[in-house]
Amino acid sequence: METYPTWIRLHPESADDTMVTSVQARIHDPLWLLGRQWQFGELRHDGGATPVDVRVEGTSSPLTRLRGGLAAASAVGSVSIKAAQTPLEALVERETVSETGLDNVRLRTEAGLQLLRMLRTAGLESRCSFWVGESPFVPPGSEMDQDTRDWFDLVDGRVPDGAGLAKVIRARLAPGGSTPPIDAGEAQILRAWLTWAASRFDQSPSGPSTWDPEHVEYAFAAAGPGAAGEAVLVAPEYVEGRLEWYDFEHGTGSLGATGTATPRRTFRIPAPLDFAGMPNPRFWTFEDPGVRFDQLELLTKADAPPSPATLMVLDFALSYSDDWFLVPIALDAWTMFEATAVAITDVFGETTLAHPPEGRWNMFRLDNHASTGLSPLFLAAAPAEANDGPPLEEVHFLNDEVANVAWAVERLTPHPLGYSIETPPQPVTADVATPSGLTWTLTPPSPPGNWFPLLPVTIGHLALGVLWNARTQKPAGRVLTDLRSPRLLHQEEVPPEGAQIVRRWQSARAIDGSLHFWIGRSKTPRRTDIAPAIRFDIIEWK
Repeated sequence: METYPTWIRLHPESADDTMVTSVQARIHDPLWLLGRQWQFGELRHDGGATPVDVRVEGTSSPLTRLRGGLAAASAVGSVSIKAAQTPLEALVERETVSETGLDNVRLRTEAGLQLLRMLRTAGLESRCSFWVGESPFVPPGSEMDQDTRDWFDLVDGRVPDGAGLAKVIRARLAPGGSTPPIDAGEAQILRAWLTWAASRFDQSPSGPSTWDPEHVEYAFAAAGPGAAGEAVLVAPEYVEGRLEWYDFEHGTGSLGATGTATPRRTFRIPAPLDFAGMPNPRFWTFEDPGVRFDQLELLTKADAPPSPATLMVLDFALSYSDDWFLVPIALDAWTMFEATAVAITDVFGETTLAHPPEGRWNMFRLDNHASTGLSPLFLAAAPAEANDGPPLEEVHFLNDEVANVAWAVERLTPHPLGYSIETPPQPVTADVATPSGLTWTLTPPSPPGNWFPLLPVTIGHLALGVLWNARTQKPAGRVLTDLRSPRLLHQEEVPPEGAQIVRRWQSARAIDGSLHFWIGRSKTPRRTDIAPAIRFDIIEWK
């Protein structure tokens, strides 16, 4: 009789329903394992011990001064700022809101209506006509469209012009400025209106502008009192969106920031680094299946070697991810933290002082090639949510390889009543009966008046010109007006795909909760399909 082998499967059996005993993975002699670790030198901590305490000492420097421009930082023209009370984006992007001529007629009307509402609420309706006469709307002599004329007819004699109200009110409130003197109740209303008018929106202060027309982007410097003198930061290329720490780099000079940096001393317990799909060091635990490292694309092409970046990520995730720890430190927004000492205490009771990383390793570090100490950390705090209004002005920069020039096209321009208007479309030439055969057309129609040529005058620089048939044409918006002579646009700002500049109202809340409005600009790649259509003498077969 033939015998067959019998297979027996051994598996743990729990004596209780919770299976606590089974998952403990008990061993018979744990002391023997500790002895073997001692024999192999695994109890020595020269290979890296677990940190249990980190002491961080340093100074915190809030930004207190700001100056526009890329020139060497100077106290001349710098202004005092409080980033906690006003978003830094508003401090950088804000520009002067013009209220003369036909500019912002609607805003000026709203300001005058606000004064009339306040007077009527206080029972001083009889004084409304007086203030309407003190600051009347005067239509400018320039040409107006029908909507603007109707608006001036509507407010004439009914609403004061808010552009001149502030100056008139201050003159009337001055000692001896009004006979008879203004009543105390009315004076209180007028002062409240002045406060309201000053806080309607943020306007650019005096000093160099942060907008650089030659590069069509923002450039500025900010500073605060540092640990060893003044700490200066420079943002050379800010174009849109929200300011982050990587928009800044270390600068030189001084903006006149005074005061002393705030000393900080923090004790923290480090926490192990954690990320999705990380290999779990514990026994009998399941890892997150959301990230599959075995499915990483190691090969970029069929015959190409593995990507070094992919191999580095894979090696870090699978081999060294449990060697990293995080040390959270609470810092104030818009401050630069300079660590003077970082002491790490491990499980063996030994304390190690951290040193700057070697080479160009610069994660979260501002560019500063001359730095010899620990890397300073700049903490930016952009608004969580900002609202952008519709475009007030939109300018497109185009490359024209046929004519060997570049073009600046004012697609949208601001209207006096607060919205934007589209420029006239490309003119269409009526078809003219021509004989069949070979025809010669001389000088086809030129582009419309909102197209301005950008002509090369020096190597790498473009000057704003005019069309040959519209030599008196001037830009209607502020973007191209700022670019007029002697300003020259850098040629790299007109890439092959084109670029577009947009001016619009924006709003955001500061850290203290206050609401701010300002007009800012942004530069993005062009998102329209308009293209140059200029041609010169044409020979074609009809």
